[in-house]
Amino acid sequence: MKNKSLILMLAVIIIVGMLSCKSKNQINDAIIKVVFTNQQTAADLDSIKENQKLKDVIIVFNKTTFDSIGKLNFIDFNVSFKELKANSQTDINDSAKTGFIIDKDKNEIKVGSFSE
Repeated sequence: MKNKSLILMLAVIIIVGMLSCKSKNQINDAIIKVVFTNQQTAADLDSIKENQKLKDVIIVFNKTTFDSIGKLNFIDFNVSFKELKANSQTDINDSAKTGFIIDKDKNEIKVGSFSE
């Protein structure tokens, strides 16, 4: 009897955990955030572009420059999602990162500096 109670309790905990994770993901699905840093390479940018395309986010890199070891140090980009459009251009370094946030619920794009 104790084993059945223990198994039932574990099953309930697992189910509740799965449901709470699903709810969190559904909330996060409304927000798309991309940050460009000085640790990214051209291949990283290509990957980001392709991954965002799967979410109907179109990124166009107008100009990018990289340091001597291939790390991003300047970016000029356009981003669009449905009818929303934005652009940004900035130098990238340890303290200056840029990117965008798309809030599907509010139907808005914000571009600018990010701390992470």
